[in-house]
Amino acid sequence: MLTNIPNGFQTRYFRETEGDTLPTITTNNGWLLVPCFIRQFTRDDGTTGYKWFYAIIPPTGADTSDYDNFIAKSWSFLRKYFYSTPDAQSEMRDDSTWEAHRQAVRSAFPKYAGEVNAAIVRYGDIKDEFWDKIGEILASVEKKRAALPAMPFDDRAMFEWAEQNSVPEALVKSAEEVFVRVAINLGVIKRNWNELFIDIPE
Repeated sequence: MLTNIPNGFQTRYFRETEGDTLPTITTNNGWLLVPCFIRQFTRDDGTTGYKWFYAIIPPTGADTSDYDNFIAKSWSFLRKYFYSTPDAQSEMRDDSTWEAHRQAVRSAFPKYAGEVNAAIVRYGDIKDEFWDKIGEILASVEKKRAALPAMPFDDRAMFEWAEQNSVPEALVKSAEEVFVRVAINLGVIKRNWNELFIDIPE
């Protein structure tokens, strides 16, 4: 029942609710109010609280008394709600956050238990490839990430930095190949370069 907000999920388009006890699925004027992304936290006074986002959906036919089973059987309704409104989707597209949000929602509400979101896996591989190469560049000149250009940097800024810091030519060449491949692959899965700088892998 408790779950974290997935990476890429655009919380600003949804109203967060807070309470003292675990929320349950309720009804209001024929609609179901389904608490999702329920997180437990400790207040400054030491008491426990909960935060969540409601999905407001029509009855799905699933038994609301079994929360986990209801969520599993109502995945399509929950996806549709958390994809948000057309206006919100347009804003996310303008901000280059729509695909990350869409995939986060798809992963949060799988069609069946154990479903793997191939698009999320592919994006993770692309991101790892990028940061693995950055790690090689840094190691070659014994520097830490703090020494990199201001983030998010583009390939031009990175190559200027590499020249200034005497990165070996062969490594720069291999980085050029990786960056081109990363940029192309990001485009294929409709993600963007700036996302590489969010939740940077260790």
